[in-house]
Amino acid sequence: MRERPPGCAADEGLTGVFTTFSESCPEYYLEIDLDKARYLDVPTSNVFSALSVNLGKSYVDDFNAFGRVYQVRAQADRQFPSRSF
Repeated sequence: MRERPPGCAADEGLTGVFTTFSESCPEYYLEIDLDKARYLDVPTSNVFSALSVNLGKSYVDDFNAFGRVYQVRAQADRQFPSRSF
């Protein structure tokens, strides 16, 4: 059974409370030069989309096959999200 988040453990009135936090998940701090991106005519949405795909995954589309609906998600090759910056 999952442990309740700190601060919620004492309050019995709260049920179904959980956290997605994991100590084993890496945390990154990125300084993004948005002024430079604008100067280079790169939309900021493209910058964040590229980060999303390279550090996680991004929904692309759905397709039907064999009577089921499957989601297509784009993500970086396994070696890239796990490497240190």
